[in-house]
Amino acid sequence: MVSSRFLSLGERIRITDRVRRPGMSLRTIAAELNRPVSTITREVRPNQQGWYRPAPRCPRIRR
Repeated sequence: MVSSRFLSLGERIRITDRVRRPGMSLRTIAAELNRPVSTITREVRPNQQGWYRPAPRCPRIRR
């Protein structure tokens, strides 16, 4: 079972579909997924160089 703390791949795919629709706001996407707007913003913002890609995030390496 995936922790509710992290977005699942299915949620990331749904975000991709919604972000590409004209006029779809991050608030609307967050409401559909029952997630805070800040979670959606943090997911989409690092990928703004082009299209948002729903790849699972890599775990950070601690040194």
